Amino acid sequence: MPVIKPPASAPRSRAPTVAPDVAGGVRGAAEPGAAIEAINLSDNQDGMRIHHDDGFVIGQAGADGSFGFDREAVLPRAQAGDVLRFRQRTDDGRVSPWVTLRVPGPDRRNAVARLPRLMVRAQPDGTVTLRNANRLGAVSEPGARLRLVNQRTGEKHTVFLDDEGQLPPGARLTGQAGDVFSLALSDGTNNLDDQDVVGTVRCLPPPGATLVTTGVPARLDESMPATAKPLGGVTFAATVDAMAPKQGRLGDCYFVSSMSALAHADPDAVRNMLQDHGDGTLTARFFATHQGGFEEVRVTVDDEVWHRPGTDQPLYGSSGERGPDGAPTRWYPLLEKAYAAWKGSYKAIGTGDYSAHVLEAITGKQVRYQRTDKHSPDEMWAMLTAAVAEKRPTTCTTHPETAAGRFTNTGLVADHAYTVLDTAVRDGERRVLMRNPWGRKEPQGHGIDDGVFEVSMDVFMSYFTAVTTTADLAR
Repeated sequence: MPVIKPPASAPRSRAPTVAPDVAGGVRGAAEPGAAIEAINLSDNQDGMRIHHDDGFVIGQAGADGSFGFDREAVLPRAQAGDVLRFRQRTDDGRVSPWVTLRVPGPDRRNAVARLPRLMVRAQPDGTVTLRNANRLGAVSEPGARLRLVNQRTGEKHTVFLDDEGQLPPGARLTGQAGDVFSLALSDGTNNLDDQDVVGTVRCLPPPGATLVTTGVPARLDESMPATAKPLGGVTFAATVDAMAPKQGRLGDCYFVSSMSALAHADPDAVRNMLQDHGDGTLTARFFATHQGGFEEVRVTVDDEVWHRPGTDQPLYGSSGERGPDGAPTRWYPLLEKAYAAWKGSYKAIGTGDYSAHVLEAITGKQVRYQRTDKHSPDEMWAMLTAAVAEKRPTTCTTHPETAAGRFTNTGLVADHAYTVLDTAVRDGERRVLMRNPWGRKEPQGHGIDDGVFEVSMDVFMSYFTAVTTTADLAR
């Protein structure tokens, strides 16, 4: 595997010498006292990666420059066959190139795909392009093979990801706007026959045109009983309530928390996202990254969503806000439906992703993603208070499931996205006000269980891995 170099502007230091140990260790040599950072490129669910070059600190080199860590302790999700990267970061800010290696042993786990990071779009010249929907988000592990099948024509396409786990420039498919492509993934060892299909992606129309869909996107789990029927109520009430979005039986806390954050920071921006045509159809406006900027993505949907059988309760996203008729408002579940229609299905958005991708998609602005392990409490507090004061939609994320034990009896949820609502100093203690997108489950002592609660800055730094917010500048 090649060694990937950091950006040219980053101060350079020599690369550490890193070697895997069959017994499960990571050992090597670096500059004395340097921090050792790592990434598991085969595990897009580690809760720590938003960009392909995001590493997290696993330890520090000793006074003689040597280091040695138990792999299960510092990379608990790593398995045989996974692609890992290591680099060193010195106290004076110098960063080495990445050293890439594969964990030895039989590879029994296939690569993991992030379907929301794929963008399939018809072009005015009649071609269909396949590209990254995000500037720096990896689709899967480096070198993984994608097999896409046009469900309308049956035509197959094979694409190999590059050394960053991203799509190569100039990838093309055969199809037309509205076509749905199934996608199978192989890391070169597993799923060689492409029998395990990970999901679908939909081909968007050319820039400036609207994707018009009918019906309801496919469910996350087709075996789960559900009935498709229209939502009652009005689209918007007199105000847009940040407490409206409620997560249903879909793993999209990243989307719910982001929509709640935008409703809290800029309610008018939410209204401007959704045009109600008055005939049972609505058009949602999103943004996709393109050539260093953003282009609009417009998706028209009808007002049907999946409901629990025999009830008026949506199976997936619902609204905790009431309109003048007493019925729940429709804007959140319909925006979630439109996002699923854009990405191909509820399954495509229902197994996790990152708030940063959604904040870009709903605002058309670049984001800043700040890791708590790379900043002091004072620095993180300054970032949070600035974001709140400037009314920028902001989310935060807890540590991954591998650290679930640390969350016992805390009222917090591992590997979960929350909305940041406010910051305050109470009795000399810095506190962060936030919301659980479930609309419930919170630490004790915060009154009614509505998912809204405060934590101290010390608790925030201990349990949360990152803060994501919009910014006018690149991260």
